[in-house]
Amino acid sequence: ASHRSSEESRSTTGGMARWPGSLVRPLRSGLSIARGSIGGSSGGGGGDSGGGDSDSGSGDAPVALVLTHALGFSKECWAPVLEDLAPLLTRRVEWVALDFSGHGASTSSPPTGRWDEYHVAEARKVLQSELRAVAPASRTVGVGH
Repeated sequence: ASHRSSEESRSTTGGMARWPGSLVRPLRSGLSIARGSIGGSSGGGGGDSGGGDSDSGSGDAPVALVLTHALGFSKECWAPVLEDLAPLLTRRVEWVALDFSGHGASTSSPPTGRWDEYHVAEARKVLQSELRAVAPASRTVGVGH
């Protein structure tokens, strides 16, 4: 009931959805990407995790979310989700969202008749590069709709 729609989010920011803690930029390939981090304590003090062991293995590894959109949508659909998710997270989470060719702020178009193959190869290349820059030692979680 308290969820904001994408339209409401855009109306409060002059037509652009808000991107919490982010960098939004075009890429040489013609794609548009947004990346940032949310959640956790921004003050960096204390680091209290509620008394649990800090040597619990991969559960303590940083997490990076890869946010992808469906046909006819854009990366902007994730802005309200990130806003709602941020206060619920107890630790920082890095995230990357991109506009596929022919969507959102992307200026490139996929080759005719090769939509699926092209998008998979294109996304893999861009996201691998971005994830190395944002969170090289993280566990990656793909989120799509």
